[in-house]
Amino acid sequence: MKTLMRNWTYIIVSAALVLGVFLEQSYAQAPEEDVPQDITPIEIDDSQPRDGLTSIGTLAEDIDKLNKEEDRLSKLLLSFQDLAKERRQLESRIAREALVNMRMSVLNQILQKRITRRSGKVVKASRMFEIYEDSQDEREVQATNPARRKTHLAEVEHTVKAYRDSLIDHLSLDEVDIIAEKDFLVALDWYLKVQYELAELLLKDYLQTFPYGEDYPQAALMLGDILKLQSRYTEAATIFQDLIAYEETDDEIRLLSHAMLQDIYYRLGRWDESLNTYHAVADQFLLHQKDYDGAVYLAGDCYLQKALSTISDRTDKPRPLNPGQIAILDSAVTIFGQVSGDSPIYILAQQGIARVYIEQDRLEDAIEPLVNAETSRPPLWADGVIYESIWTAIGHLGHIYYELAQRTEDPEEISRYRNLALEQYGKVPQQAIVYDEVVLALAWFEIDQDNSEIAIRLLETLLDIRSTSPFAYEAWNLLGEGYTKIRDYDKAAEVFSHLAVTERAVSLINRVIDETRDLDQIRRELQRRASEVQSSEDLAKIDRVLSQLNIAAEKKSQILDLQRRVSEADPLAMQLINYGQLKVAFTNLAGLISAERAALNVVTNDLNTLERQTLASKHPEIVWEVRQESVAALQTSLLAEAYKEDVERRLAILNANPPPSDYVFWLNEAKYGKVKVDFTRYQSYKGDILAQYTEMGNIARDLQSLSDNEPIRAEIEALVGDLQVQIGEIEADLGSVRRDLISDMQEVLQNNPDGPTVEPVLFQMAYVQYDQVEGDYLAANEVYANKLDRGEDPGEAPLADYNAPIRTYNRFVRQYPNSELRDQAYFQLGHLMSDQGDLVGSNQMFESLVQRHPDSPLIPDAYLRIGDFYFDALYLGLTELGGEELMGRAIAAYDRVLDYPDNKNYQNALYKLGWSFYNIAAPEIREEEYDHSIRYFTYLLEDSLRIALYEQAAQEAGITPKQLDPGFDLTSEAIKYIAIDFRDRVYTGREGEERNWAVRDVQGAMVRYVQKIGIDKPYARPLMLAMADVYKETGQKEAEVVSLDSLLALFPNNPQSPRVLQRMIDGYEDLQNMTLADPTAWAMNEHNGVGPDIFLNRARERMFKQFGPDWARALEDTTASREALDLSEKALWRLANWVASQAEQGGDPASGRAQAADYYKAYLDNFLEREHAYTARWNYAQYMFQFENYVEAFGDFLKISQHPDHDKYREQAALNAILVAEKMYELEQQSVVPPGSSVPSSSEGASEIDNNIPPADNDENESNNP
Repeated sequence: MKTLMRNWTYIIVSAALVLGVFLEQSYAQAPEEDVPQDITPIEIDDSQPRDGLTSIGTLAEDIDKLNKEEDRLSKLLLSFQDLAKERRQLESRIAREALVNMRMSVLNQILQKRITRRSGKVVKASRMFEIYEDSQDEREVQATNPARRKTHLAEVEHTVKAYRDSLIDHLSLDEVDIIAEKDFLVALDWYLKVQYELAELLLKDYLQTFPYGEDYPQAALMLGDILKLQSRYTEAATIFQDLIAYEETDDEIRLLSHAMLQDIYYRLGRWDESLNTYHAVADQFLLHQKDYDGAVYLAGDCYLQKALSTISDRTDKPRPLNPGQIAILDSAVTIFGQVSGDSPIYILAQQGIARVYIEQDRLEDAIEPLVNAETSRPPLWADGVIYESIWTAIGHLGHIYYELAQRTEDPEEISRYRNLALEQYGKVPQQAIVYDEVVLALAWFEIDQDNSEIAIRLLETLLDIRSTSPFAYEAWNLLGEGYTKIRDYDKAAEVFSHLAVTERAVSLINRVIDETRDLDQIRRELQRRASEVQSSEDLAKIDRVLSQLNIAAEKKSQILDLQRRVSEADPLAMQLINYGQLKVAFTNLAGLISAERAALNVVTNDLNTLERQTLASKHPEIVWEVRQESVAALQTSLLAEAYKEDVERRLAILNANPPPSDYVFWLNEAKYGKVKVDFTRYQSYKGDILAQYTEMGNIARDLQSLSDNEPIRAEIEALVGDLQVQIGEIEADLGSVRRDLISDMQEVLQNNPDGPTVEPVLFQMAYVQYDQVEGDYLAANEVYANKLDRGEDPGEAPLADYNAPIRTYNRFVRQYPNSELRDQAYFQLGHLMSDQGDLVGSNQMFESLVQRHPDSPLIPDAYLRIGDFYFDALYLGLTELGGEELMGRAIAAYDRVLDYPDNKNYQNALYKLGWSFYNIAAPEIREEEYDHSIRYFTYLLEDSLRIALYEQAAQEAGITPKQLDPGFDLTSEAIKYIAIDFRDRVYTGREGEERNWAVRDVQGAMVRYVQKIGIDKPYARPLMLAMADVYKETGQKEAEVVSLDSLLALFPNNPQSPRVLQRMIDGYEDLQNMTLADPTAWAMNEHNGVGPDIFLNRARERMFKQFGPDWARALEDTTASREALDLSEKALWRLANWVASQAEQGGDPASGRAQAADYYKAYLDNFLEREHAYTARWNYAQYMFQFENYVEAFGDFLKISQHPDHDKYREQAALNAILVAEKMYELEQQSVVPPGSSVPSSSEGASEIDNNIPPADNDENESNNP
């Protein structure tokens, strides 16, 4: 059943009929030995009638009658074909003559108008030139001699075309447009009349002659359609691609060209290209779906076919699909679902959706689209295939119901599904194509019910009315099983005997099809060329020549196909391995064609003699036939000449470099060719692995954006698992290929050590050996790590041993001193020796490279490695040279890299130059060396800006930018080390230099440097920030704070400024704590006796005033705005608490309390919703009571006592409110206006505090000393 459900291809009736006839003939003519020997021949008893069999004599008579009738029909068919051919030729000649007359008329009209304009006189309407006006005698000759007329017509066509082409350069644009329009209208007429051969030639002439014609896009569209209809898909695709790219093509034609191109790729099975073409204009297809519903359907079917092409197991029981296949099938459902319900192909789209669900084994889901297809009513003008598809949907819906009945175990469900299946099957008429499937399904149904007799009758009926059905083989097989079940073994033996012959016939047909498929295109090309050169109608006498040419074409096709496939794999291998067989084959082919050309010469001579004899006999009709055959022989000779020239050209190429005759050498060359091909395959495997790792990286990035509970996450992780399995399989194949490849390469080198092909093999072997070492090392390292994870003793850690590739590269350098690959060998030796730990030897290789190959593209990379060696040599103790000498050599090498500004290591060299000058400067504090270091680091920053502008311009221009950086970011490092240069130029760590940063004004120097390079540079602010960071690393807190203050002065309005100021506050807090532990940590004399606590709270006040709510709310960045509000709130709260605590500890209490009250009031005004607002109101209310501002104190105490969320001060606030009210009442009774009805300023005094009011609170968890 699943076989039926999976068979969705429409059956081509004509092909089925031909197949049936062939099988019938094969069965009738099968030799006796083809009958299975284990089956006893059936005895025929003529005296007794037998059902379904006829006597041998009667059968023989019937066969004779059929043969005679077949001969008669064959002759009638040939006569009909001859008449049809003559009619086509007549129509073609009439059309060509009409074209000639039209062109002559148009040219005459144009010339008449031109002469009229020049002379001022009207020229009579007569022809300006006479080409086609023949004498009466000539016309009579042409009337009786078609060959003469055809030849004359060809001459006139050529003359008129030549005359037109010569005039075009001298005509006006309007006149040229008139000629072009007339030609286009004729081509359009031919196109509409399906005269494609004529239309093709005229359209090609039009496109070549009038490339700027108004109808150029329409002409190209028609030509592409003609080529597509002739299955010349490559030529048609080129036409449509050019049309899409052509600027003058209007939107309608461009859209139609997309549809045509999509269809071509679909027919060629190039699914991805077809889908890309569709998606490029999918919105337009959907917008005009009435006209382009076919394009939408094809896109859905492309996804379906693409998915099916990835499903290797096509057995009845489907295997689980991977996420990639499911995604493709889902895309097919989406596209199919976009086909409108009123579209004629809606039925096909719904069947496509059902097909997708069946492939996913979702049979219940497939029911709805099939019901939609069954109930759809296409328009009356729809194609017969559309109506046929309704019956197909009905039949397949029955298949699904039947399969569901097979799967369920519920008796009621089984009965329901079977009844539904029978109901669907009953709707299918006998003339429907799907009827075969339905009858076969019904037979299976009856067999399942043990009704074998009914099943047999159904199958016999099917084979009787549909003997050529594609399901006939399965029907015969099931019929044999049915006879076996009812124990009719004679009938069963007869059926299976017939099956044996049928199977043989099918295999023969498949073999014939395979052998002839490649020749079909060649034959079509021969027919097309013959029509172009106007070959004769009657080729009877040269059929043998044409037959031989077909054989030659077949051999040529096979040879050229071999050449193409091997050439694609490796051109050199093709030349070496196949040189001999190609030469032999081409030589034989040349001899064959020469023989045929000789035969043609004989035919031509015979025809010439025959022509002379017929002329003497004065029989014009015979003369005409002979001349026609002569023309055909001439054209065939031209074809043979073309083949001969092509073969001779290829032989010349092969003979240009003949191989030595030594057989052993020849075998070595063949072995080398295999190695070359295997090496190419090996590199392809590596490319596949890289592509898979890239895909996994993309998927991993997608996974990071998904939460753990996303449903699609599991599917993506499953896809990653599949990719890992694929990578494992490819890597396993790669390891096997690598080992075999190294063995083959060693054999080539051993057998032919001095051969010219050894050079590339030796180099490639070193390359593969390196990969082998890396693979072995990674495998050993994985084993080592696994043992560690299991708690086992792993032994010694594995080390990579690169001696094998090093020896091979050394041999290459010695053996091939003039090789173009020698510079690469030196570089690889340097790289491998470095990995092996031989740094001195590695540097020698790089220095040999730059000395011996100064023009190598590897020079900048080599100089960088040389510089790295001298840069690291001092620390690694590799040489006795002094540090300054080593840095000087490193600087010289790095400086040579700067000669290549487009090299990716340019920035790396700048970075190392900055470091090298720093190393020279640091020991002796040389100012100029620090300047050099800063300058090179700055060059690196400027080069980064240059690269960014270049990449942006490349992106805007739509080109892929060249890699100009080392592949990693060095700008942050450069910024950091510029700051280190400024720091270390005044501080070496010696005693007494702790405050050199202040004495030498390092921060001022950095500010001046930044202002010089421009504060608008992207790296200006990071430089100022880096100055603070490097002081933070060395624990110089005060220098860090001063650097941050300089940063704020230059960039006060940066959204990150509050964070910078917070770092200053944190720094002052650290300095305050340090001073408490060690008074010498803060130089009081350097700060006019002011301690760090004062600086700390000045910074807090600055935070609130400079970056408070007004500044924060003006920011567009909401994150920065929230951070500024948080920091300013924190700073104001701690500032208020600090002032309050200072007021209680000494000094001027009244002034301190008044200032604290101001800060608490500011907090309430700006941060009323924050967590400290409750405590701030409590403290503020107390201060108001102390300053005898009873009205405000009463209001705040009342709010505190009524706060819905806090109750810490509720009871005390209520009592205080009563106390304040009593005080206010007492004053009112005394009619005394209190002198402090408002909060006094910091300079005013304060009245005595009532002991019943508690002091200000700092939330208990806030220290008075922040």
